[in-house]
Amino acid sequence: MTRSLPPNPSLEHLKNEAKSLLKAHHRHDVRACATLRSIPALAAATDEEILAIPLALHDAQHAVATAYGFENWAALKAQLRSRVDQKLVRQQYGDSSRVGARYALHAEFSVNDRAFPLWTFDQYGDIPATANILELGSGPGGLWLANRDRIPDGWNVIATDASEGMVQEARANLAALGQPFSFRVMDAGRIDLPAGHFDAVLANHVLPNVVDLEAGLAGIARVLKPTGKLYAATNGPGHMLELRQLVLELSQEVEGMATLAKMFGLNVNARQFGLDTAPGLLREHFSHVEVRPHEDSLIVDQAQPLIDYVLSCMGADELPPE
Repeated sequence: MTRSLPPNPSLEHLKNEAKSLLKAHHRHDVRACATLRSIPALAAATDEEILAIPLALHDAQHAVATAYGFENWAALKAQLRSRVDQKLVRQQYGDSSRVGARYALHAEFSVNDRAFPLWTFDQYGDIPATANILELGSGPGGLWLANRDRIPDGWNVIATDASEGMVQEARANLAALGQPFSFRVMDAGRIDLPAGHFDAVLANHVLPNVVDLEAGLAGIARVLKPTGKLYAATNGPGHMLELRQLVLELSQEVEGMATLAKMFGLNVNARQFGLDTAPGLLREHFSHVEVRPHEDSLIVDQAQPLIDYVLSCMGADELPPE
């Protein structure tokens, strides 16, 4: 019978469960047989037959995974990774209180004279004057606020975010612009909108955090018109490199910093959709992919903005002691 995972399972707990199963088998404890029968090849085996076979740790892990209803250990690990990523994303992007410190650092200390929100909007010059536009991961509406005087009257924009708090903030922030915005709580990995409807999909720094990226990209391709375009922004592998290195060093020395190091990995997320990996991923869904680099650096001569940035990446229960 398939078992249910506990509410907040950890990979370490499941690894220990597999080790305990292996030890029980080595002791010829018949209680190990029930779990081992979750492996299809052993489903009809007797206790004696199961206890007689040689068993390695990877076999025990496979048995634990199948006992919980997964095809294999890799599938179980992927599910746990997905749960962790979703929890971290909800924590970091539930509202704009955390991202505000990050926006502020770039706004105040960037050396590029063309601020990123303005440069981003510059890239939209080939969107028709009358267009249906879908924005994924709109946050509190910063793109539109920064370009309030540049929005064509004929653009009908649906601003979406996976966070209800962000959507509420965007609705409040953009109410005074007089533009036909509509708002929707929606995960960029599960786009439930009509096919072939949009002239443009905007996805600025959101695709790295989509748990099911393949489904997200397929959904974007589906809702675009045949002539429509996706405009996606992400970071390069060197983004905030010096600060990340500092955080990794501190995580070895300061209590409570280990999760922070993990959060920096989530924010950059070069493993999934970074500047070096995104073009190849996009070509699986789109016939033409163009990379337009926006080069920038930060020269920060104040400590507090950096501290605020770092602390914004941590949960309230993870802050290091003062």
